[in-house]
Amino acid sequence: FVYATLTRGCASQFFNFKDVLCLLVAGVGHDVAHPGVTNAFLAKTNNEWAIRYNDNSVLENLHASVIFQVMSEPNHNFLSGLQRYDYELVREKIIRMVLATDMNHHFSMVEQLQSRA
Repeated sequence: FVYATLTRGCASQFFNFKDVLCLLVAGVGHDVAHPGVTNAFLAKTNNEWAIRYNDNSVLENLHASVIFQVMSEPNHNFLSGLQRYDYELVREKIIRMVLATDMNHHFSMVEQLQSRA
């Protein structure tokens, strides 16, 4: 969906190269290592991830963490050529995009977008 929106739609007119890179990485990694259960289940069962992430967007925090764990392995960090400031900005954007996939925050984000229109 992200790729199609960027290439067939007009979305690419509104994003710079780094934004597009962040969208693609977040799109690919937004469900990496998903265990097939919900955030609520993990919290109710006192799962180690729920404890680690304080019951807040547990799966989304896991997904974002795994993305950067994989990229920290040798020959996997295609962001290593970025300047420190750019790397931190790209990392922050990817994390925010993945965290935004938590459906508990969906309606408040839709409201924010509608209020801008």
